[in-house]
Amino acid sequence: MKIEYALRANNYCKEIVNYLKKMHRHAYFEICTVVSGKAKHVVGEEEFILSTGDILFMPSETFHNILPETDDYYHLDIYMNNSFAEEVCGFYSKEMYSYYVKTKAPVVIKVPDGVRDYILERARYMISLFDTRQNSRAESIYRMLCSFITGMVYDKSVREKDDVPFWYTKIIKNIYKPDIISSNVTVLAETTGFSYSHLSKLFKKYTGETLANFFLKAKVNYGTRLLTDTNLSISKIAKMAGYDSLSHFTKIFKKYNGITPAKYRGEFKNR
Repeated sequence: MKIEYALRANNYCKEIVNYLKKMHRHAYFEICTVVSGKAKHVVGEEEFILSTGDILFMPSETFHNILPETDDYYHLDIYMNNSFAEEVCGFYSKEMYSYYVKTKAPVVIKVPDGVRDYILERARYMISLFDTRQNSRAESIYRMLCSFITGMVYDKSVREKDDVPFWYTKIIKNIYKPDIISSNVTVLAETTGFSYSHLSKLFKKYTGETLANFFLKAKVNYGTRLLTDTNLSISKIAKMAGYDSLSHFTKIFKKYNGITPAKYRGEFKNR
């Protein structure tokens, strides 16, 4: 289970089975994803019981400690130095980075099994790329992971401040349904009762991202999961992800992952 450090420009990712027994802090933001088991995480004056699939987001200079409660406890850390954390937080809000640096407030996110598995698979793949010195591709995955998880932190902060719009809830609930993800963004919009043009304006204002780009990334994520979790042909997966041609799916997949679907599947099976 142990995976050694992967290091690039003060960005780290490590899966660990050893723990510090006293409060400590790091000079970087830390994202901790629980791989298995259960542990008490003491962060400042707060205590959290985290189990498989939970994510703990902590700003830099946050005092914390980990006290495993089961023998099978493992977690995976992704670290962001402050300058990169400021860049990523800036994707979502101008105030997000300064807020967390000032308050040191930890954030706990509970995610579905599929999301947890996707994060862990991507992180392990990134480490394997660092190990073989394919740093450019590893850096792309690292940036994607940090942005993806930071986005979930932002989404939670928005939900806690305001009621989540019903249309956003419907999008999240429906987007990975086979008949939705295999279609187009207009069909997704119809599940909310709004027209695509109206929903696009609402979505952009609410999230800072275009609905079309959000849907495109969901398709890529869906295709990625099918590549690793099934033995379906790549042409079949392309169709299930809503692409009329294998070449189009390959082009989009390579844009986001830096590698073709065929090569991605081969490298995943060989790890």
